[in-house]
Amino acid sequence: MSATAIDSIRNSLDSLRGTESWRYTNLKELSAQNFVLDTPTPPVGHLPRLIDKSIRLVVVNGELNMGLSDALPPGISLSTLPDDEETASDNALAILQNHYGQPGYRLTINARTVIEPIIEIIHILSSDADVIPMIMPRHVINVATQSQVNIVEHHYGKGRYAVNQRLSIMVAAGGRLGHYRLQDESRDAWHLSLIECQIDRDAVYDNFTLTTGAILSRNEIHMDLSGVNAEGHLNGVYLLTGKQHADTTSKIDHRVEHGRSNQTHKGVIADHGKGVFQGKIHVHRHAQKTDGYQLSQALLLSEHAEINAKPELEIYADDVKCSHGATVGQLDKNALFYLRSRGIDAAAARALLVQSFICGALDLIGPETVRDAFSQRVEQWLLSLTS
Repeated sequence: MSATAIDSIRNSLDSLRGTESWRYTNLKELSAQNFVLDTPTPPVGHLPRLIDKSIRLVVVNGELNMGLSDALPPGISLSTLPDDEETASDNALAILQNHYGQPGYRLTINARTVIEPIIEIIHILSSDADVIPMIMPRHVINVATQSQVNIVEHHYGKGRYAVNQRLSIMVAAGGRLGHYRLQDESRDAWHLSLIECQIDRDAVYDNFTLTTGAILSRNEIHMDLSGVNAEGHLNGVYLLTGKQHADTTSKIDHRVEHGRSNQTHKGVIADHGKGVFQGKIHVHRHAQKTDGYQLSQALLLSEHAEINAKPELEIYADDVKCSHGATVGQLDKNALFYLRSRGIDAAAARALLVQSFICGALDLIGPETVRDAFSQRVEQWLLSLTS
């Protein structure tokens, strides 16, 4: 990669500092790294599986690896995006990806197809070099008319690297996509993710993101309810320790009538961790009978932990039901005292209260197998916190 390209990428990252949507997340440290784009594909060892009996697809440093992936059942097509395929966007990360990114996969669920097994997409990232690989893939998921599928994405890796992933999603009329994401990157990594989702008439998009990894992460979702009676859910949990920084930014556009959207995000922040929630619901003039809900709740386990929450409503229709809220708190001392008085040690009591706080969000995950897998990951995080 030429010095000119490196300078251009750094300038793009630096330019975000002055924008409102990036006021709480600073990419200065990433911009200062000695990074490259043309990194070799690392060897792949053990492949984790979150979901038993899932159809597993493997993506290594942004590239689909068919040799490590399972065969697909009828009704699904999978291909690599063309090198020159770009889509217009005014998003800074998308523009950067268009110029310097790599083509990823296109996954299509054919019309009137119901896929029973869960599709598990494993994103493996790795680096053991002195330079920082910056991996910028673009992927596409299309769910055609009257089709249904559940997809789990598992992001994990080793070493120091940066990923800027863009995922374009289209859920056609009457379709349903369950999209559940575990971001468990290396603690030395940067994870930037942009999801652009369009939901057509009578279609449902159900998204849940569990964030436990990366030193800095940003989960940005733009959801466009463009069809009558479209429905979208953006829920999640983020668990932070050390100096981790996690940014959840969402924008929901209700463009036509009878749209429904829900957001519930819960964060647990320990040590010097920092959480960010920015959620905007935009109800356009013709989007009467819109029902939009947004909630951010954070639990701070340290006097040094920090949360910045900015929920927004922008409403141009007059017959709507929209609400938003944000709360920040600490563990209830009375509840802690009660558990301690029953013979439970301090660490276990704290873990029980934290788990109780998170459960309300985890219960929003539809498929039981996914809910159980994510709950186990939360339990592992709590054990690491108390050990």
